Amino acid sequence: MSHEHTHSEHEHHGHQPTRKRPIHHKWWFWAAIVLMLGAMVIYVMSQDEALGPATSGQQIPAATP
Repeated sequence: MSHEHTHSEHEHHGHQPTRKRPIHHKWWFWAAIVLMLGAMVIYVMSQDEALGPATSGQQIPAATP
């Protein structure tokens, strides 16, 4: 009594299909979200995000038309 099995029949014995975990289940995804939201809050709360020139005591000349 001979059982002939093809290779494809042996591939599925005891193996469940592997599924990757969704991205929102990973800790580093949430860490990136928190850091990004924190940066947005800092940006909005700063109201004036422009940095002026270093104060060296000199006046900045006005543009002339």
